Amino acid sequence: MAYEFVCESEAKRYRSDCSDVLKETCELLKEKGISAQFSLIGSGARNMITRNGDGPYDLDYNLLIMRAEERYWNDLRLLKETVRNLDRTMIQIEVLRHRHGDGYSDPRHVIELLNEYVDIRQGQLIPAELPESFAEKYSRETIDAYLKNDDGLSLETRTAISEALVRIGIDLEYRRYLQTFDKETDYFAVVLDRDCGNHSRALMEECHRLCEENGYGYFVTNPCFEFWLLLHLCDVKEEYSQEQLDAFRANPRISNHHTVVSKEVSIRARHGKHIGSTQFEKYYFPHIPDALAHAGQFKTSYPDLLDYLGSNLPQLFSVLEIK
Repeated sequence: MAYEFVCESEAKRYRSDCSDVLKETCELLKEKGISAQFSLIGSGARNMITRNGDGPYDLDYNLLIMRAEERYWNDLRLLKETVRNLDRTMIQIEVLRHRHGDGYSDPRHVIELLNEYVDIRQGQLIPAELPESFAEKYSRETIDAYLKNDDGLSLETRTAISEALVRIGIDLEYRRYLQTFDKETDYFAVVLDRDCGNHSRALMEECHRLCEENGYGYFVTNPCFEFWLLLHLCDVKEEYSQEQLDAFRANPRISNHHTVVSKEVSIRARHGKHIGSTQFEKYYFPHIPDALAHAGQFKTSYPDLLDYLGSNLPQLFSVLEIK
């Protein structure tokens, strides 16, 4: 899938949302004796935001400390922690991009993606394993020199490497952004559909084992994530018969665009596969407490979720302290 530019109307809305958050951040810092400003940088500032197909994208900002009390300048770690701990309800959720693009929903590919992210966090900006065509043309020494901005590389070579990396789906700006997260406060997790028709019990158990071994959160909704969405929209247990609930659990495909569950969500919230900000703000965000309450009427723990309707996503909300 090719990279494409994000339309200005969509980018403008997200710039506005980010600006509101950062303005609040600056106000909170002012209360602690720190004067700060923020500025949009990178592709967002140049109006050249790209994404892979209809996948996610990010905006990058610099937070500039203009003035601060002497104690902060004497202890920059204190300054950093003060900024990071301003408001524990401000949580940043990063949906990780796969360098091969979308279509990697198999649980094993999700685990591979999370492991790739951990490698990036540990300093490996470029994967050890690269396409043969790329590896044959550029040695590891050449790549290391490129990453270090070595003056020994010609502009022509640097440009060629940059273009080659883009062609194989490696966005260095995005990967450097991922390295900015704090290992002490980040929480790693995978969110999966049970999807009995495609994901065997053995595969789901293997993924659970891998998550346990690596300390990742493991969150499953049976039959699919759309069931979690439906819990925001109504009291499922109350409004649907046992026959309908059994159909939800089987969740067969009923058209090119919908399964049984996704069709119910589409009817109630008037959206397709992707949720726009308008629908999110109207149908989902205000009803998170409802979804958490409704979820309690079904299974909420592993391994029960391998066989029964439900979701353990409420546990993720508990981890993030969202209520």
